[in-house]
Amino acid sequence: MQENEGSNKWKDLTNKRPVYMGTEIPRYTNEPNTIAMNYVSRKISESSFALNGRNLRLMMPDDSHSTGISMYPELKAGPPEYLVVKDNQIQSNGKTCNVAGVGYEAFAKQPNKCASPKGSCLENQPLNLLKHDHDLEAVGKKGSYFLKYFGLLPLNAIVTSATTQNKTLRMYYDDNYISMLDVELNADENVMLRRNFLAILTEVYIESTNGKRTNIIAKVFNNALISGVYIVAMAECPLDMPASFGNIASKPVLIGPQKVHTFHLEVDCPLTNIDFYCTLQVLNTDSQLLSYRRIRIRSGDRCICMWYCRCACLLDDGALKCNHLPTESYLAAGFQGGMPLPIHVVQYTFIDDMIAMMFLVLLFVCIILLSMGLVKALVGLAVISVSEWGFDIIYGLPKRIQKYNEKHIRERSVVYNDNLWPVHPDTGVQVRSLALSAEFCSNLVFFVIYPVAVIWTIIKRFFFSTQFPDVECKENSGCPCKGGKQVQRKNSSMQRKRSRY
Repeated sequence: MQENEGSNKWKDLTNKRPVYMGTEIPRYTNEPNTIAMNYVSRKISESSFALNGRNLRLMMPDDSHSTGISMYPELKAGPPEYLVVKDNQIQSNGKTCNVAGVGYEAFAKQPNKCASPKGSCLENQPLNLLKHDHDLEAVGKKGSYFLKYFGLLPLNAIVTSATTQNKTLRMYYDDNYISMLDVELNADENVMLRRNFLAILTEVYIESTNGKRTNIIAKVFNNALISGVYIVAMAECPLDMPASFGNIASKPVLIGPQKVHTFHLEVDCPLTNIDFYCTLQVLNTDSQLLSYRRIRIRSGDRCICMWYCRCACLLDDGALKCNHLPTESYLAAGFQGGMPLPIHVVQYTFIDDMIAMMFLVLLFVCIILLSMGLVKALVGLAVISVSEWGFDIIYGLPKRIQKYNEKHIRERSVVYNDNLWPVHPDTGVQVRSLALSAEFCSNLVFFVIYPVAVIWTIIKRFFFSTQFPDVECKENSGCPCKGGKQVQRKNSSMQRKRSRY
């Protein structure tokens, strides 16, 4: 933390306790929960630093017995002189001679058995390997079996877990390694403190109903984080005003951090001007200007200067609507950032709401009708009567077709039933009057176009109706005929009956 004078102050966040971070302890959080650290490292493949586990074995003493290592002085060197041997140099079953782990069975199975010389089955034992490397070290050469020749070991290479009692053998990783330490601090108390720097002139009320006295009430907000002393003073009034207007100032007032204080100024002087402007300033104890605002004084009236609005007077401006300050004046009053105003205000009228509601209702109805049409189209794939219901109004069915729409009877002559619907030439079952794709697409929009077709048919009936005489039919004339006379369509969705007298 840096003070206003420039000196630094440091605060202990860990209670003078060192913090150890690494791969074994990747996270740390102190008790007050004011600091949290996370150790992040690059994941490294074990094959890049581990010993070859396929053909190498690590031999280390078993210290679980009470005898300890004191009886074996050759093991006092610890982990640096642990043995690393090939897998063919050690056996756990004790059946092989001249390897570590030899047992009685190996002695019994060797040729000549007891006739063999002493020690013939005990070569390549751990003591022999230790002596081998010690002899090489004695002449200044590098050994072949000690663990210290396979990597760099720390001072305390073996660490025992306090909870599980598991032991871990540690070795240094000497290749390039990338790690990162994330530190999160509670910054609630880490702030920049500057005295008497921020002051906002939020509200000013001017009451001039008395011609001999004017009362000015100003609210000053200390936006700093420490207490400060502030003064409110009048300045930049018209030159024809009495000189006493330029000497009006409040007493110094101590305002706490993030607090508001209300200043009262009284001007005991008759107003020579009816309507004029002055500047209300906020100063610190060094007479430095912190913020200012142009205020309006109007004789016989009350004026209000609020936040980001220009000063408005009750009698002159009526409703006291807010006229926004220019950005320069807004910042001069001590405010920071942009004005708290929307860039673009969209106003909706009742008509706009009604249009939007009608559009939503229409959209909902269309979705319902299309859904019903989809159901009709899917059912119509299996049931022809459902598929072609209503098509008599839309397409004028039944009517003659050039050929069947079914592939297996497309080349045969078209046969019609008594109601003039095309039927199967063998079974007499009604077949499709339209192509399957055309029927499916028509059914999708059926409930949208069918009401229109019905209304149009009704209009034609009542407003354009005419008497049609009987028409003699001829062969291949294209009109639906029966018995040489034009006949009426039957089994339609909207059947029309006419009586002749």
